[in-house]
Formats: sequence, structure tokens, C-alpha cells
Amino acid sequence: MNKKLLMTVAKLRLSVGFLGESRQRDWWTSNFFSANSDAFLSPVFAKTPLLAKYYGVKAAAARVHDDHIGIGKGVYHLFRLPEMIEIDLHELFAKEIEIETVERLLSSSEAAEAFLFDNSNEFDILDTGPVWMGGSAAMNRQASWQKFASLYLKSFSAETNIFPYFSGKE
Repeated sequence: MNKKLLMTVAKLRLSVGFLGESRQRDWWTSNFFSANSDAFLSPVFAKTPLLAKYYGVKAAAARVHDDHIGIGKGVYHLFRLPEMIEIDLHELFAKEIEIETVERLLSSSEAAEAFLFDNSNEFDILDTGPVWMGGSAAMNRQASWQKFASLYLKSFSAETNIFPYFSGKE
């Protein structure tokens, strides 16, 4: 996955992770991106609070997605991707992503929704539950992630739960 696309996926994961938390849309019960989480996390993760928040919301969101989509070989979603992409995302969060970018993205629901809007395309499906987005090769296409952004944005707006995923070969 190229660097630009990887950054889009990282920001998409942050935006959806933030919007899905209990203080926003209540898809999962975590509050890792709330102001109060710093007081809880900073004594233990003083040097890596962003990584701690990122992995906390990733785990909470992955559990909910897995419950709706299922877990299987070759089944991937925004919060559980192939190992090499996960490693690249870790490196991005550990070394390259700017804190200011993250803080701006997660400053409010409106800011996170604006990112989804700016990175979505005209994809006119609004279903509920799992939605297949193509085979695993589709993960390397910007258009696939634009569809993810569009689906999540529409789902949050309509107050439904939708879980886009990739599986199989195209």
C-alpha cells in the first residue's frame, strides 16, 4: 500500500474510531479519545499516549466489527487489516503522523465527519450490517476507501450500523 493511501486509511480509522465511541455515536463502549483518557493513560503510557489511544479504540472497534462480520481467513475490515498493512500503520503512528493532524481530526464530531465527507465518493448504498466491498485486492485502491468513508458517513448520519469489509479474491 502506498504512503498516501496508508495515511488515508490511518485517518479513516481515527475518524471512525472517534465517531464510534460512546460519547459520539455509541457503536462501542470505549472513550479513548475523550479528554479524560489522558489522565488515565498518561501515567502508564507517558511517551506513547497516541499509540495507546489508537490501539485502545482499534481493539474496541475491531471487536464490534468482528461480531457483525465474523472472523475468517481473508476477511478484513477497517480495524483488522492484513499483517503487513497493520505493521505499516503502526510505524506511521509511532514515527510519522503529526500530533497536530490527529488533534485537529479528533477535535470534534464535525471535524471527523468533515474528513469522512472530504474523502468519500458518491456511493449510493445504505444498508445495515455487513457490506461486502470487494476482494482483498480492492484494499489497494483509493476508490475502495472512499466507499468506506461514504458508507460510514451515511451510516452515522442515518443512525444505523454498517460494517464494510473485504474478503476473497476479485
